[in-house]
Amino acid sequence: MVDIGPRGLHEAAAARAAKTRLELLRLQEAVSQHLEDSALLRRRLADAWRALGVVLLPTLDRGRLDRLSAELRLPSLAAEPIFTALNDERAELDRTIRELESEQARRGDRAAIIARLGELEAAMAPHAANVEAFEREPTWPELFDLGYGTPRYNVPWWMFRHYRHRRQGAALVESLGPRFDASTVGELRERFLHERDARSQLAREWEECTVRKAGLDNLEHGLEVATESLRAIIERHLSAARRLLCDQLRKTPPEALIDRVAACSAADEEATPEATPEATPEATPEASPTATPEARLAALRIAGLDAQHRHLSEVFHRWVEVPRKELVDLLNHDEGDMLELSGDDVERSMPFDEFADTYRDPQPAWDARLRRYAELRRRLIDFDDYGAHPSGMSWWQQILGDEPRPTAAG
Repeated sequence: MVDIGPRGLHEAAAARAAKTRLELLRLQEAVSQHLEDSALLRRRLADAWRALGVVLLPTLDRGRLDRLSAELRLPSLAAEPIFTALNDERAELDRTIRELESEQARRGDRAAIIARLGELEAAMAPHAANVEAFEREPTWPELFDLGYGTPRYNVPWWMFRHYRHRRQGAALVESLGPRFDASTVGELRERFLHERDARSQLAREWEECTVRKAGLDNLEHGLEVATESLRAIIERHLSAARRLLCDQLRKTPPEALIDRVAACSAADEEATPEATPEATPEATPEASPTATPEARLAALRIAGLDAQHRHLSEVFHRWVEVPRKELVDLLNHDEGDMLELSGDDVERSMPFDEFADTYRDPQPAWDARLRRYAELRRRLIDFDDYGAHPSGMSWWQQILGDEPRPTAAG
């Protein structure tokens, strides 16, 4: 067989470099997809924790809170601090609502103020239109400021401006006189001042009413916020207690969570619920505390999703991150060869058999690798049969079967 010379080696390196760049683009798409997948599993895991909180603590029941507090060694989850905070907030909201309602009554009827604003706006409209009629005349501002038509006007008769003002005044009387029943600029001036003063007087009252209405609007908004906060007080403190409970349970390794949840359920089932005089009907005790099958399923779902997230990262590392680094190294190598082989006096060759082995088409292997990754990714993302998890079997085995694990099994 003939050895392959510099030109053939250069062409082979260039061809493989081009394919490598395209493959790196495909792997970059896999990187973007992995970020989305990871975010999706984190959202599902957050939802699973919230669901567990609902299962373990469906209501603000004093007995249940005290038993969970004792089981988890979490004093802040006990009924006493939770109901103390709840009742303190309720008292504060009641006080706030009373103060807002009293202030509303002191400031007057909002509906009456709104009605008065409407009356003022209707009364101002004709005066504003009349003032605007004067202001639309381009010569009016100058004649008004100079006091034309009054003894204050002092432009001498021998100046050209004096005669220009006379023509402008005559034009104004012709334009505005019929509307305002005026035959001189002085009479127009008096009518303008009357209309402007009437508008200003109404505008001052309108501004006062607007300020009063804004204050009442703020009071109304504050009352709505306080009333809604009071309405949702049980649910808000229940949500806070659930977060407290789940934050404590998060300290338990996922695989041990099932036993911890079972202990919480057992502790709850052994006791008799207590009455909760401060609570609303939403917070009354239930006959059956935590349904153990539901709690077990919620814990299994958390453990499974945690495993899915970890195993997805392992699969991604093996089938995307590692190959991506290898491809970058290969591309750097081929680009180095291309640079070295581009010279005119290069003497370098490779036996044909070695050449065929070195530069064999990598595309089929690359395609197979991505197909395998896509299949493993799909199984990890789509898995949701948490209730069927066999005791003693790893999540890796249940989801991916005999697929060799790239890291130590757990």
